[in-house]
Amino acid sequence: MNSLSPAVILLCLAVAAAGDGSLDGAAADDPAEGDQPAGRRILAAVRRNLPREPLLIEGSLLVRKRRGFVLSEIPFQMRLEWGAAPPRAVYTVGDAFGGEQERLTVLRDAGKGARFTYMRGDPPAPAPLPDLEAPIRDTALSWVDLTLSFLWWTDAQRVGTEDVRGRPCHVLDVQPAGAGPDDGAYARVRLWIDRKLLMLLQAEAFDEAGRAIKRLWIDSFKKVDDRWMIKDMDVQGPSDVRRTRLTVYDVSAASTP
Repeated sequence: MNSLSPAVILLCLAVAAAGDGSLDGAAADDPAEGDQPAGRRILAAVRRNLPREPLLIEGSLLVRKRRGFVLSEIPFQMRLEWGAAPPRAVYTVGDAFGGEQERLTVLRDAGKGARFTYMRGDPPAPAPLPDLEAPIRDTALSWVDLTLSFLWWTDAQRVGTEDVRGRPCHVLDVQPAGAGPDDGAYARVRLWIDRKLLMLLQAEAFDEAGRAIKRLWIDSFKKVDDRWMIKDMDVQGPSDVRRTRLTVYDVSAASTP
């Protein structure tokens, strides 16, 4: 794995540094835990660093066997509009011929929670919302993983600090509220958040029995227009036979629809 640059590195799956790592103004009504910010405050600061300008991210989901043999490659596209009112993101999964197969749109309204709409086919047509916890095609990723829904869960507790690849991290345990369609996938997710840069470096999901059932980690970054972006993210399910790698090929400004 490459070591992380001390430069401002951006957050998960897309995310260009819109902030400077400061906690100022993030969930200011949350209490402090000793001399460290509370879990909700840290998580609010991570979300606050999401870019406000519309971005279009293109890449692929690569499914490999343990020894590296490629089983499938699935193109994806993400359109992020976190500065919109309400904030929205559109995730599209395609086929090998350039067509569209699935499209999930999520609106994250602070007053109404997450709202999802789903479309299938090329051209896309409205369809019933799928199981957001189920794997996307034959990958280890679910829609909950791809949309990083756990970053919006409100029950967050800071449980300590650890180093990840030499970077000091806050360790948070987050739990779902159980009210939304994306809240039932995991009983708990542990997050490792870089203390200086306030970005996600690693996550591990657990079931009700406390068993680890999913692990996600950032493997490499690349620089795009003076911003550090995630280039590769690996996801491992309960079996170590297959692993899914999310690779970002291109990041560009998205035109306003």
